[in-house]
Amino acid sequence: MPNRHSARFLLFLFLLIPALVLVGCSDDEEETIVITDPGAVGGQGDIFVNTSPSNLDVPWTLTLPSGATIAGTNDFQLENPDHGDYSLSWPDIEGWNEPRPNISNQTLGSGSNLVFSAIYLPQPGTALVRTIPEDLGVTWKLELPSGQEILSADDTTLINLVPGNYIMTWFDLEGFDGPGVVGVSLNALSPLYLTGEYSYPDSTIVVNPIPLDLRAPWVLTSLDGFSVEGVGQKKVDLTFGGDYTITWLEVEDHITPEPEEMFITLEEDKVFYTSAEYLTYTGTVNISGIFGGVEMPWSLVNATGGTLVGQGDAEFTGMRPGQCTIEWLPLDGWAPSEMEELELTLGGEITFTATPEAAITVRPLPADLYASWQLSGPDGFLLDGSGEMLVDGLSAGSYTIAWTATDGWGGPDSSSQSLTAESGLVFEGQYAQITQTLHVNPLPVSLDASWAISGPNDFSESGTGMASFPVSESGQYTVVWGEVAGYMQPTAQVVEYSGEGNLNFKENYQETLDLVAIDGGDFIMGSSGGEGCRSGFEAQHDVTVNLDFVMKATEVTNAEFIAMAQWAYDRGYVTANVYGVNDNLDGSTVELLDLDDGDQEIFFENGVFRCIRPNHPVKEVSWYGAVSYCDWLSLYRGLERSYDHTTWKCGTNHPSQAYGFRLPTEAEWEFACRAGSSTAFANGGIFGNCHSNFLPDIGWYDENSDGWSNEVGLKIPNDWGLYDMHGNVQEWCNDWLEDTYYFYLLEFGTPDDPPGPLYGELRIARGGYFFSPTENCRSAARGAFDPSNASHDTGFRVVLKGN
Repeated sequence: MPNRHSARFLLFLFLLIPALVLVGCSDDEEETIVITDPGAVGGQGDIFVNTSPSNLDVPWTLTLPSGATIAGTNDFQLENPDHGDYSLSWPDIEGWNEPRPNISNQTLGSGSNLVFSAIYLPQPGTALVRTIPEDLGVTWKLELPSGQEILSADDTTLINLVPGNYIMTWFDLEGFDGPGVVGVSLNALSPLYLTGEYSYPDSTIVVNPIPLDLRAPWVLTSLDGFSVEGVGQKKVDLTFGGDYTITWLEVEDHITPEPEEMFITLEEDKVFYTSAEYLTYTGTVNISGIFGGVEMPWSLVNATGGTLVGQGDAEFTGMRPGQCTIEWLPLDGWAPSEMEELELTLGGEITFTATPEAAITVRPLPADLYASWQLSGPDGFLLDGSGEMLVDGLSAGSYTIAWTATDGWGGPDSSSQSLTAESGLVFEGQYAQITQTLHVNPLPVSLDASWAISGPNDFSESGTGMASFPVSESGQYTVVWGEVAGYMQPTAQVVEYSGEGNLNFKENYQETLDLVAIDGGDFIMGSSGGEGCRSGFEAQHDVTVNLDFVMKATEVTNAEFIAMAQWAYDRGYVTANVYGVNDNLDGSTVELLDLDDGDQEIFFENGVFRCIRPNHPVKEVSWYGAVSYCDWLSLYRGLERSYDHTTWKCGTNHPSQAYGFRLPTEAEWEFACRAGSSTAFANGGIFGNCHSNFLPDIGWYDENSDGWSNEVGLKIPNDWGLYDMHGNVQEWCNDWLEDTYYFYLLEFGTPDDPPGPLYGELRIARGGYFFSPTENCRSAARGAFDPSNASHDTGFRVVLKGN
């Protein structure tokens, strides 16, 4: 299976402030200032000049209170200038709409900053030719609708073009894969973007120091001075074959691995791997797991969070120091020992010892019958029970089980066994089903959920909990499940009965989602030019969210996901194996959840889903998996599905027209995240050095997460009751990504309830994750990924149309 993490594309772009060479303009009446040390100018507060797009050279002239002028290009920061009135003028640039007004006047006061911002938008009839990477010296040819040709190289802006069809030919460049020939159309209302992306051959090498969370440094070297340095896992593009050497560098308290030499031959789509394990000065963990001749099962979590499962005695050498925890697992006839935690020191040794208690396991079969029984024993002991149960705290002696007959089922005979301190007991009773019986099984049985059944010839039964009835008439039978406080009400079930065998109605009640009602309103989407560490694709624009909606207060958890995945699997909506979960609706077979990954916390075996860290957000789920969960939830609640699994379109013409569960649009997500705030985070701002005193209170990120997700809902919520909108895992949104979409809305206006671009290659994800820097967790920060990618850093939450 390919490495999905190596293919991911993270679109968090940071605003760079390049160093500028300033040219002073002068005449006979005006002083010329040449800034060689901006910090030497008197006063307090700074002046910032921000221009966009970043690849357009924008000259400007700043007039100081003294009348002197400063001329510059693109972004600039003037530190500690004098107080007073400042004026900045933006020039006309052919083919571009200049800022309005093109002269800006502002006053600098004590302790304040001034920001002069300009966004240039290309005019209709303009073509922007750009190559990626820049400065490659790429030659290209553009064929006009008239048949004429333009031959040029590198980045160029063409103006006064007529609408029509154009053909762009990108010439080959040695050592790169080029885009070739592309046909495009220019209309009369928008500019034309011609981007030629040149990439290295697809051969790459993935460097994997183990464990990955150690962030071990390394150096990859080869011929002709080739050298790449890195920390932790990283993908390196290879442009030539030959001998390579990976040198692993020192990490405190760890043994440095030996360098590795390898010979690599470039091949299309070939990925090479090099790994080395950093061993610590380790200790030994012993497990004494045999008691009374019985091997007790256990689950050991070591200091790194790894889980080892086994039975009986075991010894583990080379274990990293730290806290180790053992959980003794259930075994028929035995009450397991209590969970135990021990600290393994450097070079030390610890031992976990099993001390279980002999007990009695009672198990009527089949398990979901939940049959009743009575257990009697010495000294007048008597216990009435139902279903499977482990009975402990018992005295030694002889015990007798009596099984109770159940409607539609014949019970087994009574039996007796003797319990000793060294020998637990198992009473197992196999019930025989009487044919032509209707069985009702709402689960879990402790809910005692109500139900009503109707069928042919006026058949009608109602009740609560599990029940059985004789049935012989063929035809259609319907069960309507009742409401249970704290649980979602399943949709009605309809079954066609042939008149032979048994008729079974079984349904799992799922706990109610924690949904928060959000009223529509107006807000400013994106970030201002003065917000620290912002991206270049966050242009502010006014947005109206007209439609009310409800949003899940927390991210969807592992436990919540597998509950619905099991429900969908049991009904054939998905297929699953140990490697992954795949769609099975509308003819789709795309992967929804990646199970073949070392970071995965969900597992599938013998038709059953299970998980560790049940209250952590689900991860390794693709965009398709997130929207499929929404559809499962809709079907479970008896709602119409929101997504077509052929086109993956949401709603008829707009996501807001979907009546089932769905992912939020990018506008809905930021509206909910901000919760009425206008600062970088819902609870406060960010400083110029990309630090925030507010984020630790509301989000999990690289400074407080310990390198992994945390249980949902542990941090404070925003003012609308939503948890973990900043960090923990980034969250899939419904929208496609289109780089200039914000700028387009700024120029032409934003429709109410914006649905996002109509097409694209990447889907938006928002909010940052547990290993994100502060700036990537801002309310306006944007990420985008291939919708088929499933990663350990991305999850989701759901929304539903309001009433």
